[in-house]
Amino acid sequence: MDADSERTITTNFTVDQPGTYKIRANDEGAGWLVVGNSVVETTAERADGRTSRVRVVGASPGSSVTADFPESDGDLAMSSLTMTTDRSSFDRRVATYAPPENASFPVPDGPTSTVFGALTVEPVNDVADDTLRVNVDRSRLSTRDVAASDVQAYSYDDGTYRTVPTGVVETTNAHVTYEVQANGSAFVLGVLQPEMEVRERAVNVTETDDGWRFALDATVENVGPVGGEYAAAMAVDGESVDDGSVEIDAGETRTLHFEHVVTESGTYDVALDGEVVQTVAVSGDGSDSGTDGGTDTAGSDGGSPTATDGGGAEDGSSGGLDVDLSVPSVDDLGVRNVVIGASVAVLAGGVALIRRL
Repeated sequence: MDADSERTITTNFTVDQPGTYKIRANDEGAGWLVVGNSVVETTAERADGRTSRVRVVGASPGSSVTADFPESDGDLAMSSLTMTTDRSSFDRRVATYAPPENASFPVPDGPTSTVFGALTVEPVNDVADDTLRVNVDRSRLSTRDVAASDVQAYSYDDGTYRTVPTGVVETTNAHVTYEVQANGSAFVLGVLQPEMEVRERAVNVTETDDGWRFALDATVENVGPVGGEYAAAMAVDGESVDDGSVEIDAGETRTLHFEHVVTESGTYDVALDGEVVQTVAVSGDGSDSGTDGGTDTAGSDGGSPTATDGGGAEDGSSGGLDVDLSVPSVDDLGVRNVVIGASVAVLAGGVALIRRL
């Protein structure tokens, strides 16, 4: 070395086992080196996220290992991954996507879904994932008007999403950290809700000893990404007369059944959740017949509605009277009588007239 000069000498070395090592340069202490069981290195930085490689070495069988990820300012970023392993060493890949459109699995994007990001964790034999921690940008929560406590992690598997336990463990000015009970290899973080669509509605009228039974069937499909409850009410002339609910899994179709008996002649609007399905006119004594007047296809005694698998007639009538919503004057009706058992159905102008003989 020249007089009054400095040089830096770099020496590379490796260690075979995790632990704490004292580093010395000749006889001078140079510091301490702590080597853990895991290391995370970034293998790809993308506009929509990051791909990382997790390396575990020197792990004891049945031990718990936590891999800490480098900080990231993305909308969604991994913070740590805790694993239980029976292997001494392994590599695996973890990827995040925010926005999630380029994830390697389908991500919900319907009107009932708010997704802040997606992530994948490569599965490894003899390695069980315990928890993962994920940071979500707080500004994204504010922009989407979502409370931090409402965000959940959902695991995707074979076309189905399911909720996994999720909780807030830290909140800073920049992000909210969630701890997820990991059980799967593909996840989204956000708020997913069911999306119910009523496919068919039909009113069926049958004569009873007491009057006329109005049966309303509503066939509902859940087109959302997660299952949920569909609840509805049947009303006659604006008055709620029956209600019920049914659990419908994602992609499943169910039929909800309602019933109500009227005892007086008249014209009635039969509605589902405030929307008129059919207008039905019935006439006759309503109490003196003493005959059934037909088959009760409802399969219920008029109490709480029952749920059955979705189906029904191809025309959506479920075998009942398919009538129009308008109510013309009886004087204007061109009447055609059809004898049905002990009753006469008078059909004209879009109103079903059920008259006792």
